[in-house]
Amino acid sequence: MSLESPKILVHLPAHVKSNRDLLRGFLKFASSTGRWTCEIVGISENYENVDDLRLIGQPDGVICYCDGTPTARRLLALRVPMVEVLPDIPKRLKPPRGLRAQVVCGSASIGKAAAEYLSSLAPASYAFAARLPSTHWSRERRHAFTEALKGRKVELIGVGRRGGLATLAKKLATMPRPVALFAENDRLARAVLSACTQQSLAIPEDVMVLGVDDDEILCETVTPPITSIRMDARECGARAAEMLGQLMLGNRPARPILSYSFSRIVERFSTSINFSTGTISEKACRLIAHRLERERQDGSLHVQTLVGQLGCSRRKLEMVFRRETGRTLHDEIIRQRTRKALQMLSDESYSLDAIASSCGFASPSHLGKVFRAQFGKSPSALRGKGIK
Repeated sequence: MSLESPKILVHLPAHVKSNRDLLRGFLKFASSTGRWTCEIVGISENYENVDDLRLIGQPDGVICYCDGTPTARRLLALRVPMVEVLPDIPKRLKPPRGLRAQVVCGSASIGKAAAEYLSSLAPASYAFAARLPSTHWSRERRHAFTEALKGRKVELIGVGRRGGLATLAKKLATMPRPVALFAENDRLARAVLSACTQQSLAIPEDVMVLGVDDDEILCETVTPPITSIRMDARECGARAAEMLGQLMLGNRPARPILSYSFSRIVERFSTSINFSTGTISEKACRLIAHRLERERQDGSLHVQTLVGQLGCSRRKLEMVFRRETGRTLHDEIIRQRTRKALQMLSDESYSLDAIASSCGFASPSHLGKVFRAQFGKSPSALRGKGIK
């Protein structure tokens, strides 16, 4: 191996959200070395020829998603330092031998976090939904979820390939409402929303739905958007790259198994409180947050929009809101825009253009002007600082 410029093969198929995050973390570390050459293979298995690997030649290191595809089998047969990413954890996980390490998903903390979050919403009943046949990671999430809710009944609902979602929705219709449902991942959470709609179950009034992965495409292209658990896979990807670097130097780590798990709850409106409850000010604040989830650069969020949806005069709304909160409605809109922008700044994958657009600012310069007026600093200076 040339330690000056090692060649790395990376197999992390893009249809798995955690793989995409692992890949981002891995490539960020690889880029920071300034020396690694990375070849991405099998990212879209059906459109790539496994024989093309022969043209790449012998790599110095590999990170491989062990999904049983021809690409994975070919890579796993190579006798080079390697980080194996396991789609599921076997019943008896054995530490890898030789110059190899493994990446697994630690689902216990995910199930516990789901229980803590959903119980804070004070639902009337709880449910856990999983595809059948179940996987080890799904069972681990279910176990941690039910253990954290000991003393409270949790309805366990398996979703089979035929009629499973219809059966799930009918079961939910018989349970005390609102039901707090924890779905094993975002794909199932999205399917649950569709099934509930067909059964005339309102989200979140009748069923509050929480998923896992924070896959923006799945969570934000459905009504209402899905609250989800984000994992720290990106950070794990960087650690995996660092470990692969040590393996390529012949150094076997004392702990060759890395784990990614719960990072935070990304709250959307599949778990939000009904807009018809609370004071006018509370409803206005929730409605502002709700519309911010959908707003882009069209500037669709303004005071008159709130007036129309809350069913009261503008004068009454503005007077009551200022009396109850000490702020104007315009101030609240700006406050929530900047709060959302601060949250997005914690993720370095978002550009200032994307943040400004997503949060309803006319341009990055408009975003900067508001930040300097409110915080005395530019958005770039506050990147990664979070909300104070």
